[in-house]
Amino acid sequence: MEDMLSEAVKWAVPAALGAIAALVGGLWRQNRAVREGLRSLLRCEIVKAHKEYVVRGDPMSLEDLEYVGKTYEAYHALGGNGTGTRLWKDIEATEIGEA
Repeated sequence: MEDMLSEAVKWAVPAALGAIAALVGGLWRQNRAVREGLRSLLRCEIVKAHKEYVVRGDPMSLEDLEYVGKTYEAYHALGGNGTGTRLWKDIEATEIGEA
């Protein structure tokens, strides 16, 4: 009986660990895809705001600035930087006006 239990454990433990590793790997890939997609959408919002408030020179309210600031913070926390940071600095330097 003890030999049977030992054989079952020798078979079941690696199988269970393999299943767990496959599950974790799948979740990691899915999480990475969601993060990349979210970062892309946030960057799109920053680009849109830059075109509106810096390039076209439309008036920007304090609420608009706060929204873009929170968008940039989330973008940066997800690993976004570079171009998004340059755009945010331009937006941040824009004067607040009546929207």
